[in-house]
Amino acid sequence: MLIILYLAELNHPQRQIRGLQMLVLLLPKENAEMLHQLLQLLHKVTLNVESNKMNALNLGTMMAPHILCPRKVSKQSNILNKINVTLNN
Repeated sequence: MLIILYLAELNHPQRQIRGLQMLVLLLPKENAEMLHQLLQLLHKVTLNVESNKMNALNLGTMMAPHILCPRKVSKQSNILNKINVTLNN
């Protein structure tokens, strides 16, 4: 199970935000900068929702499969447990 999917299943918005912030901190500097630029671009697209019909939901539907492509996660990986412990503290 991907960490993003785990965070999405949390019913606590503050914990979701905290978990995503932690994940961003784990990114290499270049990747974090690219993510920042991508989010800025997507925000600009939503500002023209009246003409392009691309609201946040539509953009998420279109972009998520490309950004969150599934990868095999080792069963021995305990990163989900570490995140769960951190989020519950």
